[in-house]
Amino acid sequence: RYKRNGDVHSYYVRTSPVPSDMNPYDVFTNTWTDEANILGQDFQLYSYEWQAEAGTNAWTYCNYGIQGIGYPYECGERSRRQDQWFALPENGGSKGLESGASFHIHSGLGCPSPVNATEGMKSVTFDMGDSASSINAQLLAAGFPEVDVRVQSHAGLIWLDLRGKVAFQSSTAAGGVASRAVDGHSWARWEQGSCTYTERDQGPWWSVQLGGSYHVAAVRVTSRDRNPHHLSGFYVYVDGEECAPNVQVG
Repeated sequence: RYKRNGDVHSYYVRTSPVPSDMNPYDVFTNTWTDEANILGQDFQLYSYEWQAEAGTNAWTYCNYGIQGIGYPYECGERSRRQDQWFALPENGGSKGLESGASFHIHSGLGCPSPVNATEGMKSVTFDMGDSASSINAQLLAAGFPEVDVRVQSHAGLIWLDLRGKVAFQSSTAAGGVASRAVDGHSWARWEQGSCTYTERDQGPWWSVQLGGSYHVAAVRVTSRDRNPHHLSGFYVYVDGEECAPNVQVG
């Protein structure tokens, strides 16, 4: 079960055996793939629990395959449904989140089951704000084996949603306008249309207006997949104050 902003978004019901070399964590949080994971063949999607239990009104549309974008990419009840996917903070984060996203994992007969599962069933729920130690404790308490949990963001801090913010850069080449850097995607391939591009400026720069007053603790920059070293040596300034000098990439 996938929840966004406290509301249930959808139910994923596995209908074929999970291959031994499949990494469900990576599939759901990093890259929603069609490898042994095809709608109608390996799994079904539902909007409500009662539909999942009855096997009725299953979703009919799914797409896959963008690195850094997890479940369910743009899968929808009958057609493409945008901006509902899960993404880790280092991959740009999930769009439109105000109170977090979470996955509820159920196993056992009669799956999907309610959270207060009957004896023999295991479930665990964790949110984006949980610490690594808290997540591990919940997993162990639920009877899952110990795993190496690494939390990518700091408790109490959130990544700002910069979509639609006013951005500028020193020049523009090949249609790579400044606003691409804050379009909500972290796609690194030029042909995906989310990379900026300047002329061969002397001292090129890019900037964005945050639209408010914030304590900035970290800045995340995604380089193009080709020649990432072109960004090496850049400086980060906040309100004209140097925060990070000579940052190396690639």
